[in-house]
Amino acid sequence: MANKKLSGVFAQHVEKMVLGLCVLVTLFLLYLGISMPDYTQTKQPEDLESQAVQVKSSIDGDHWEAIREERIVEAEFEERVEKSLQPIPAAPYATNTPWEWKGKAQIGRRDDPVLVAPGKPHMEGVLGAIAIQHATERSYPLADLEDADPIEVEERRPRRRTRNRRNNAMGPEGMMGEMAMTPEDAAMMDPAMAGGYPSMEGYPGVGMAGPGMPGTGNLSARRLASKYNLGFDVSKLSGMGAMGASSRITPETAHFIAGTALIPHEQMVKAYELAFENAKGGNPMRDVPVYWEFEVQRADVTDKPADQLTDADWKTVFTFSEFEKRFKRWAGAAADITPKKYTDGQLTLPLPPLMLRDINRIAVHPDLPLEEDLAMNRQGAFGPVPAEPGEEEVEEAETEEETPGGMVQPPSFGGGPRGFGGQGMMPGMMPGMDVEMGMGMEMGMGMGRGGYGSRSMMGPPKYKLIRFYDFADPKNANSPKMGRKYVYRVHVAVEDPNFPRMAQMQPELRYLTAEAYARVSQKLREAEANKGVRDPRLWTDWSEPSDPVSLPDLVRVYAGPVAPANMAEARRPRTVEYQRSPPQAELVALKWDMKLATDLILPFQAQPGSVLTKTGVATVIDPIDLSIRKTEERQVDTSAVVLDMYGGRELALAGDPAITEPGVVLMFDENGTLEVLDELDHLGEYRLYSFADEREQAEAAADARANQESMGNDPAMMMMEEPGAGGRGRGRGGRGAP
Repeated sequence: MANKKLSGVFAQHVEKMVLGLCVLVTLFLLYLGISMPDYTQTKQPEDLESQAVQVKSSIDGDHWEAIREERIVEAEFEERVEKSLQPIPAAPYATNTPWEWKGKAQIGRRDDPVLVAPGKPHMEGVLGAIAIQHATERSYPLADLEDADPIEVEERRPRRRTRNRRNNAMGPEGMMGEMAMTPEDAAMMDPAMAGGYPSMEGYPGVGMAGPGMPGTGNLSARRLASKYNLGFDVSKLSGMGAMGASSRITPETAHFIAGTALIPHEQMVKAYELAFENAKGGNPMRDVPVYWEFEVQRADVTDKPADQLTDADWKTVFTFSEFEKRFKRWAGAAADITPKKYTDGQLTLPLPPLMLRDINRIAVHPDLPLEEDLAMNRQGAFGPVPAEPGEEEVEEAETEEETPGGMVQPPSFGGGPRGFGGQGMMPGMMPGMDVEMGMGMEMGMGMGRGGYGSRSMMGPPKYKLIRFYDFADPKNANSPKMGRKYVYRVHVAVEDPNFPRMAQMQPELRYLTAEAYARVSQKLREAEANKGVRDPRLWTDWSEPSDPVSLPDLVRVYAGPVAPANMAEARRPRTVEYQRSPPQAELVALKWDMKLATDLILPFQAQPGSVLTKTGVATVIDPIDLSIRKTEERQVDTSAVVLDMYGGRELALAGDPAITEPGVVLMFDENGTLEVLDELDHLGEYRLYSFADEREQAEAAADARANQESMGNDPAMMMMEEPGAGGRGRGRGGRGAP
């Protein structure tokens, strides 16, 4: 009822409410108009008239002198007449500037592939001896040294053997059972069986070189076990029938930095496919990546960070001609564990014949995906032997060779056909045929080095391995120096698919894109000016700089067992613990001898504060025949100082006194750098250079002799030698005869 009454009031007075709202709006507009500023106070007609007069005066003014040079055109009638009198070029459609393609459609046009730069190089410093082959027999300083003295151990006292009273001497479990020896005991009885005195068979030089020939030495001398030779094995060269080869091979010091890098081959193949998939005039034998060569640059970062390097700091450090000169002197190439499908004849240099050292650490890049069948890839511990050099000095070859056919050949090495055959050739293949072994066999049949058409039925491998070396040479001022830090970068050249080295394979210019046409046209003019010699190289960008690396130091120290300090207590007047004797660590220090091309080996019983310097006879290993020799007495200074050591205490959790904590030694090396030596990390190297195997064999032989003497003094053994000795057996649980 109330709502109905309210709606009636609203309907009766709605006109009055609208009228009141209109009045309020009118009053608000009047207020705004009254409050506006006076226009005449800011704008006067006289001022506007004055500005208009100034603009008109500026327009009517004379501006000819300002635009005179732009408007006057001097007619060069004489030059135009002279140009018109010149004859038209005889060549059809010849112009001073190349035509530029302005079409919109790119289908059918050949573009330049987008090349992918190699990845970050991985660098390793190497110091060792490489095998050098000579044309004639010759000796070397290491072969003239005397054989090392045999390892001497303290003779064991004969142990008194007691008989088992429950067993008869002649019974199956009696004296003969007590005398029965296991195969290990039998080996201890014979030093030759235990490995103490190796037999003559299987050692390099035996049966091929006469007495006194280099590399033979005394056949009864000590020799390093072949299992420790992780590098190039000269003895297997002799096994191929190279009679007397060991007498023509000498060791030589090799101090260098080895580098590996990966170029994304799979991405490169995809880039080629993208550039030529819709192109006219395609050729599957040509439109694939064919690697030509690579270039390496080095920069010194000892005094400058790598991120502040400029182009002037980088120096080219590798040439194929220099490497070919070195390779011809090598006695071969070490076995390569890299799967064949990841190698390329122009990118993957052969491994040097580095002896004793682990060659595999410089063979592959850490990021290379290795297969489980790596062992099947090993073809032996040697590679192809290069042609025998006639002289020591080999003339340096040119990196590029001009041929009568007007063609630049890719650089080569190895004294053979273009490209190193040992990296990608199989018996019976023609030079230049590339083989890649993966899940199947990839074969690129072509012409020249890498050939055209490296197509694979199983797909291209993900990477191709680049391997290079930077040798230290005192005669070369540009070679790396000791104590300096360097970074390296690399880039690769491929054969230009739009400007190949063979003119017959040149694609028609009308099929090229505008950018490719402009680049190829320039190369054609350069080739014409160079008597038809073509330069088909197409370079990738530079790789990322490597991590800093240096040449290895000449001194190495390996840690062995640590004996803890001998502690005691003084109880008067109060209990005080004191050190009766300091801790001791067994160390082996090695210093490289450049002349002998081997390490001088010195053992040390070091204490805190010991300086690893000794005057005496050093032991050396001949890397040719693995014989162990000794030098004359000399002073060997490693400049290394032992600071402290820890380890050798019994491990409580092991429950065996023979199991102790591994030794750790803190020392300053020859450069003053603080270094921590861990016994576990150096286990293999310490056993090698401390000749632990020989010492253990000598100790086993001493125990065997002591056992023999103890059995010879045993009354039971003497009873067996008397007539009728032996008596009746006691049997199991019975009593024997008195």
